[in-house]
Order: sequence, then structure tokens, then C-alpha cells
Amino acid sequence: CVSVTTDEAIKVEGATGFIGTHTQRMVFGSSTGRKVNTFVYRFRITNLRDQKVQLQGRHLLFTDSTGKLTEIEKGSPGVLGKQPILKPNETFEYFSIYETEAPSATFKGSFQMIEPLSDEKFDTHFGPMEMLKTVKCRE
Repeated sequence: CVSVTTDEAIKVEGATGFIGTHTQRMVFGSSTGRKVNTFVYRFRITNLRDQKVQLQGRHLLFTDSTGKLTEIEKGSPGVLGKQPILKPNETFEYFSIYETEAPSATFKGSFQMIEPLSDEKFDTHFGPMEMLKTVKCRE
């Protein structure tokens, strides 16, 4: 599943896919016996502004097909420990995963950005995007 959104002159391209189902493990390798579905999501964030911008945080809302909500709260610092500065027309890309017992989920959210020269803070929104067990990731 693919989504392309442009908001606040920031282009957000998102893609999702299904990796597989596995038995969830706990610390020290013991099994919980629960089967979980693992989904991957990828974002490509492109700065379409005339000035540099910095990605400062994210806000993600996942809702699985049973109605369970998982939230990464607004202002969570960066993505994967990074707060990249993007020059005009520069792109930053990252991948992450989401696990659920449900066969599908949707998610939406925003990235918190700042334009360092003007100190303007803004959110760029995306979604909703689907995660479907029937959509396999390409090798």
C-alpha cells in the first residue's frame, strides 16, 4: 500500500508491506505462544521548501482491525534516533516495523518539523495508510 502526501511543502511518501507471522518471544528467548503479524513501513520525506528544514519528531496512530489503538506520542524525538536536516529538494528515508495479532491495521500521523532560519515550527501530516496481511513485501 502506498501513500503520497504534500503538506506544508514537505512531500511524504509512505509504503507498507507484510513481512510474515511468527510466535512472539519474550526476554531470555521463551515464547509467549502468541502469533503476531509483522508489517514494515517506509517513509521518504522530501523538503520542497526554499530553506533547510529539520525533522524533530513524529506522531503515529496505529489502529488494528480489532480496534486496538497504539500511539507513538507527538514530540517523540526524531526517527530511529535521528533528527535530519534536509536542504531544499533533499530526501530522508527510513524503515520501521509494526507488530499486531490482527491481520490488518491502518495508521496516520505527522512529522514535527522546524525551519532553522526562521525558527518556524510546523507539522506535516500523512495518511491514513493500510497494512494488509495479503500485501507481501517485495524481495
